[in-house]
Amino acid sequence: MITPKLCLSVSSLLVTGVLMAGCEKAANRTVAPPANDPNSYMPVAQHKPLPGDDYAQVQYPPQPQPQPMYPQPQPQPQPVYPQPQPQPQPQPQPVYPQPQPPVVAPTRVGLPAEAAYVKGYQNRRSPRIMVFVNRSLTGDPLPADKLAQMAKSDTNSVDIVGATATDYEAIEISMIDYLNAGGQIDIRDSEMLRSKLDRETVLRLENGDRSVLPILKKELQTDIVVNVKATPTQHSTYGNAVRLLCKTMGTTDGRILASTYVDMPLPMTKTNINVFTKFMANKTMEKLGLVWSGQGGAWDPIELRIYKAADLDHTMMIRNWLLKTPGIKSVVTRGATSSSTTGYATMAVQYDGAPEDLYMIIKTALDSSTGVKAVDVQNNTLNLEMTGGPLDLKPVPVPAPVAPVTPVTPAPTGSGTVPPPPQP
Repeated sequence: MITPKLCLSVSSLLVTGVLMAGCEKAANRTVAPPANDPNSYMPVAQHKPLPGDDYAQVQYPPQPQPQPMYPQPQPQPQPVYPQPQPQPQPQPQPVYPQPQPPVVAPTRVGLPAEAAYVKGYQNRRSPRIMVFVNRSLTGDPLPADKLAQMAKSDTNSVDIVGATATDYEAIEISMIDYLNAGGQIDIRDSEMLRSKLDRETVLRLENGDRSVLPILKKELQTDIVVNVKATPTQHSTYGNAVRLLCKTMGTTDGRILASTYVDMPLPMTKTNINVFTKFMANKTMEKLGLVWSGQGGAWDPIELRIYKAADLDHTMMIRNWLLKTPGIKSVVTRGATSSSTTGYATMAVQYDGAPEDLYMIIKTALDSSTGVKAVDVQNNTLNLEMTGGPLDLKPVPVPAPVAPVTPVTPAPTGSGTVPPPPQP
């Protein structure tokens, strides 16, 4: 019986015999040429025929795309939102002109002493004032040779505190702004005086030389000078500072009407200048208000000069006659000499008003009197002259009181009614 195992054995024997029979035959040996042999490895051109005209591309049927094995997502329905409805446009409203607020002028706040200062100034018939500030630090009054040397120096130089003439001019402008009281006071420009005088004369005024005061009276018709002198000091609460010395003088007799001083710290900024000149201006206003109104025992006397006073008895008669004049509070004799040609008497008169008013009252009374006549009035000085005849002084007429005016109320307008006629 032939089994599979037997068949496998026979087949194995046959394959082994064939292989052994092949190994018995001798193989031919082939010698390979070397790589440097030029006859070896020669290139051989091969003919590559081109396809004929009847060549056509083989058309392959389209192959179906393989379908994915996973399920494809299905499109979701989009939510439907409500669309905004168009809103009705607002109708334009008529534009009416709005009432504008009334234009109110800015309220000016004056210095505390300004009210009494302005009132006294008006009672004195508005004397003309000039503010004069030195343009350099000079200290005490200088001799003539030193002033002449300074007159030839540079006016734009910087002094020991680092200030120029412009800084001192700012002090002058600030003082003018306060003393002007919002335009109620007549302030003269010092630059007009500087343009008329030579620099040496200006320096004399800056250094307190009173002999220059009559020049102000003559050149610019100035009645009062507010002279501010700036000097350096180290004896101040602030250390190094500029000491501002302010004197107010009359140009006729050089009488001091007010005086004050203050130490201004350095640097000379706008704030420092405004603050410290405000203090000086308020002090000056306060003292001038007292002097011009005669309050607190302070008063600015009107000087009365009597020329050719041959007899002291005549001088005393004139004094007693003046005391009866309305508005005169006090008459003080300051000196008198008797002579027919050189006699001279001076009196200080306290009067509630301007010198021009007192002069006209005296002149009117003396026109009907004998022995004395009114000559003229210069600023704060009245001049009388004895004529040499018998002294006969007529009483000064007392002005009649002015009746008060009753205000009349106007009739209302636009009401459509007519006021009744006055009753007889």
